[in-house]
Amino acid sequence: MVPNNTARFALGGLVVLLPLTYIAQLGMEHTLHSALSLLFVSASIQTLNGGPIGFLLILGPLMMGIRLESAFIIGITGLSLFALRRWRDAVLLGITSSAPILAVGLVNISLGEHFLPNSILLEAGISSGGPIWMVPLAVLQKSVLQAFAVPHFIAILVVLVAVADAALKQPRDWKNPRVLWPMASALAITGHLCFANVGWLYRY
Repeated sequence: MVPNNTARFALGGLVVLLPLTYIAQLGMEHTLHSALSLLFVSASIQTLNGGPIGFLLILGPLMMGIRLESAFIIGITGLSLFALRRWRDAVLLGITSSAPILAVGLVNISLGEHFLPNSILLEAGISSGGPIWMVPLAVLQKSVLQAFAVPHFIAILVVLVAVADAALKQPRDWKNPRVLWPMASALAITGHLCFANVGWLYRY
C-alpha cells in the first residue's frame, strides 16, 4: 500500500512532468497512452514477481493499438519473462500484443503499401531506398542526434540508472519494483531516442 503523501507527490509530479495539462489540450491519444503505460508497468511488476499474466494480455494489444511505441515497454516485459523462464507467458504476451500490428500491416500490404505505416518508417529514419545493413547505422545516428537535441533525456537516464543501481542489494534481486520501475523507464527512453521523434509538442 502506497502512503498517502507518496501518492500525492507522485500524482502531482505526473501532472507537472508529463505535462498532463498540455497533452490533454492536444485532444489526441497521448493521455490515454500514458495512463495505460503506467498501468502496464505496474501490472508487469506484479507479474514478474509471481503474479498471473492475464491482465497484461489485455493491456498489451490495447497499448499497441493506440501507439506502436508501446512495443518498448512490452518488449522489456517479454524479455524479463524469458529471463524468469516463463517462456509460455512471454510468447503469449508477444502474440497478443502483436495482433494489432499484424492486422494493420496485412491491410497495408493488401493496399500495396509497406507493412508498417509510412509515418513510423520516417520517424525511425528508415527509407526503402537503402540497403538493409544501413538500418542499424541510421538508428544509431538518429539516437545520437536526438540525444544532443534533448540533453535532459540523457540526464534523466543517468538518474534512473543511478536509482536502480542504488536499489540493488544482495542478493541482486532485479525484480524489486524500485529497480524495475527506473530500469523500464530508462530502456523505454532509449527506445524512443532510437526509433521515435522526441523533443517536440511534449508528445513523447
